[in-house]
Amino acid sequence: MSSNHETDAAYTGLVARLNDDWRVVAGSCGIQWILQRRSGDQWHNKSFLRSRAGLLLYATSYEVDAEPDALAVLEALPERFPEARKRREEVAP
Repeated sequence: MSSNHETDAAYTGLVARLNDDWRVVAGSCGIQWILQRRSGDQWHNKSFLRSRAGLLLYATSYEVDAEPDALAVLEALPERFPEARKRREEVAP
């Protein structure tokens, strides 16, 4: 069953499963991607990122070691989290 809780295994905001222990989700707040690490049956937030460059930096680190297919998904993401750009446009004079 799907879930709206970011740390649940069935969270609906999954962006990419990097490997067995790491994944990226879209935050439920709508302003960022979240890099998560699995511990047992629970996912734990490790980094909150708004840029694709930052996300790729973490995903390619020695600790995460994301799989190539997952990296391709991340590389196809927009440069910045979509809502971040939309909010800037709404605030601009």
